[in-house]
Amino acid sequence: MDYDASVFPPAPRLEVRLIAQPHGAVFGPLWAFVDTGADATIVPLGIIRQLRAGVVTFKTVRGYTGGRRSVRTYLVDIEIG
Repeated sequence: MDYDASVFPPAPRLEVRLIAQPHGAVFGPLWAFVDTGADATIVPLGIIRQLRAGVVTFKTVRGYTGGRRSVRTYLVDIEIG
């Protein structure tokens, strides 16, 4: 694991590849920030579109400010290192 000093405070990051299931399209490698308190992984929609990942379901999520919104979920594997 590496720390990205370009943000404040410096944050841990890992090199990952994203793999859409079931067809196996790959995006990466790219750097991803590590958030050990997160309940989900957020991937930019542009990457999801490039992977052609299919929607699995819809979920309601709540951000750190308390606001709720409906989001799509996708089946994407994360390969670390």
